[in-house]
Amino acid sequence: MSDPKNQGLDGLLGGLGQIFRQFSDLSDNLKKKAEDRGEGPVVEKRVTIRTMDGEEIDSSFFGVSPQPTAAEASTELELRQAPVEFMEQDELLTALVEMPGAAAETLDLLIDGDMLTVRAKSGSVEYHAEAILPAAVEPASQTVSLRNGVLEATWRRRPGAKAESRAQ
Repeated sequence: MSDPKNQGLDGLLGGLGQIFRQFSDLSDNLKKKAEDRGEGPVVEKRVTIRTMDGEEIDSSFFGVSPQPTAAEASTELELRQAPVEFMEQDELLTALVEMPGAAAETLDLLIDGDMLTVRAKSGSVEYHAEAILPAAVEPASQTVSLRNGVLEATWRRRPGAKAESRAQ
């Protein structure tokens, strides 16, 4: 005798959910094999299910979250928190911010009071960094360079500004 749990609509929906998971696992395995061979992803999961009336059923109905298409995924920016390190030498304060691949033309650096904010983009990655300046600086004295994925911004400290120890 068959298990009553596997009968009816619950059994049908559970079976369809299992099929979706198997397709997803198969797709993931094919993508991994392609990446191991040095090729890009070659498989996209797209299945449409409709009722007898023609109404489309979303895959989340079966407990499977939809995956973005390659075009959708490429338009979304990945946000990354960039680490900031300060160095003090004589009357200068230098901030080092790691942003691999960031383009100089996308760089946005702002000082508001004692807060440093840095933003930049690299392809599909957007970097963001915020840190409290350890000493008051003269914003007009700012020099900036971006080399090998590291932003180096240097300012003169304001006269009489003392260095403070602040953990970042």
